[in-house]
Amino acid sequence: MPDGSPEGIDLLEAVAMAGGYTRIAAPERISIRRHSNAGKDEIIRVDAKRLARGDRGNFTVLPGDAITVGESIF
Repeated sequence: MPDGSPEGIDLLEAVAMAGGYTRIAAPERISIRRHSNAGKDEIIRVDAKRLARGDRGNFTVLPGDAITVGESIF
């Protein structure tokens, strides 16, 4: 990344880069596993439907984060 730009990318951009959602995806149930400096993993839950509507601003995915999109049964 160029100097001065923040690390990471927007969550919705990361999902798009990965090919988007599958037909059974539940974008309101996204979990991000992030490694903390203390050596413990932190789980962050994000509702991407609200992000897409602009209700909650944005969420930045950092290098090393693992994104899991939940599945909808119905």
